Amino acid sequence: MDKLEYRESWLTEYQRLWASVADGDLSRPVPSCPEWRLRDLIAHVELGMDRYALRLRSPSPPGRQDSASEVPDPRPGLERAAAGRAAALTSHELDDVAWNWSPLPNTARFWFRRAGCELAIHRWDAQTVGGGMEPIDRRLAVEGITEVLDSFLPVGRRVPGEKRTGRIRMTAVDAEVDWAVTWDNGQYSMGNGAEGSVDAEISGTASDIFLALWGRIPPTTLDLQDDSGLVDTLRAK
Repeated sequence: MDKLEYRESWLTEYQRLWASVADGDLSRPVPSCPEWRLRDLIAHVELGMDRYALRLRSPSPPGRQDSASEVPDPRPGLERAAAGRAAALTSHELDDVAWNWSPLPNTARFWFRRAGCELAIHRWDAQTVGGGMEPIDRRLAVEGITEVLDSFLPVGRRVPGEKRTGRIRMTAVDAEVDWAVTWDNGQYSMGNGAEGSVDAEISGTASDIFLALWGRIPPTTLDLQDDSGLVDTLRAK
């Protein structure tokens, strides 16, 4: 995706999120995140928007990290943070220098993608409160799947419980995109999934795969061939 596509996808997700929380009961539980009420979800998103806007212009790792707002109604803060995020996505370019925690280059592209992917997941979370969850846009979901594989798993954001070995192929049937993940005695690598033998296969829409990698829907809702439990090693959460 280019800069405009990242920004437009983020704006679309924010509008969907706001429609779900603007008049919502802040005390209602969030089914996809049982530890949260709607107020907690909004405060978390507000904090993330502020942090990512800062990361877009920071060539250095962060210092002290603020905590989520504890005000009774964080929606005004969410609107403020969203305005700041939108401005940052407009004023910065994908190749601007910006530190990130992944193996990828230290450019703003990382945070443009991270901003859209996280907001899409939390928009879906917000929609679980009242029902009527909308799929993640196909192109953004493809970006989100790739992000889990090229950023979260390589740095051990979720380390398998044992040293696993095997190759997994994932296919987004609505995007004609394949990914391959190889574990070799617990060591991780990522490649093209179109060729070669595999020990497990996953296929489904890009949205469903993305949601499954973030633990929002069970992998069993996908077309799954896995007798070894390898698929469990791919979850970012």
